[in-house]
Amino acid sequence: MAGLYRVQMGVIQRSKGQSALEKSAYQRRTSMPDGSKDWSKKAEDLVGGGVLLPPGAKGYYRNPEVLWKTAEQAEKRCDAQLARAFEISIPDEVPREKWKEFTEELMEFFIERGFAVEYMIHEADGKNRAEKNPHFHALVTMRHVSEIGFADKKDLGFNQTMRSEDGHFFRRTMAEKMNDFFDKNGIDLRVSHEKKEDRLKVLPRARPSVLHEIKRVRDARIECRKRGGDPNEEGFFVSKDAQEFLLDYREQKANIFELNELERRLEAALERVKVASQETPAPEAEEETGTDFDPIAPSEKARRK
Repeated sequence: MAGLYRVQMGVIQRSKGQSALEKSAYQRRTSMPDGSKDWSKKAEDLVGGGVLLPPGAKGYYRNPEVLWKTAEQAEKRCDAQLARAFEISIPDEVPREKWKEFTEELMEFFIERGFAVEYMIHEADGKNRAEKNPHFHALVTMRHVSEIGFADKKDLGFNQTMRSEDGHFFRRTMAEKMNDFFDKNGIDLRVSHEKKEDRLKVLPRARPSVLHEIKRVRDARIECRKRGGDPNEEGFFVSKDAQEFLLDYREQKANIFELNELERRLEAALERVKVASQETPAPEAEEETGTDFDPIAPSEKARRK
């Protein structure tokens, strides 16, 4: 089942008058240390949060004020980038008691690379507080944090990593980590970082256990035929979950073939209009070849029809 996927990214920039310390206070629904701003009236939507540190980092950085004061002091330039900021939705299918685990597993992406993260989970949207909208905010240091404190230099290689795949690397990675979390916790959900129109061309993904089952039954059916037997009579069929996956896979594969064919015809028609004098017939699509591997029980096929 397809689920909600929303990942927003940004950078806290001194040149724009922004402050990592202020953003942290906003996320925690508290006031600034000097009392200049106060967000405590919005605290009813706050679920919880914390600070995650790489191995060896000093424990006092678990205090958000200490962490972000130090982070800002490490940046000397007037146009410095002070922190990375993220807002990521938590799908409704994730149980409330799993929100913390869900958040920390996603943020492990930064911890294992040496960065510190402060995250806060909110249950409602700041603009429409009557509607439940579980999500979390995260602030990530721009420099590595270790036993000696903040690194002297920023990790420029990581900046390139975040920009890779035309900026889609992080979004794709978060979608993959979410799907791994769903698999591990038995949540029937899939998310994709791709746009809706692109997802129409993505084939369904099965759990590893389902794929292993399909391979095992396929091999058994092949061996049965080699012996001269009939796999259907001997009952070599996969489970209901595997049958559902195979049917969805075949249906989506047919949809993709049809979409590609429609796109091909549209491109050919546009080309004929554009260059009428050089019209060339569009190549015929190759007919898909069938396969004798069909472990879906006849009763399941009939039910689908």
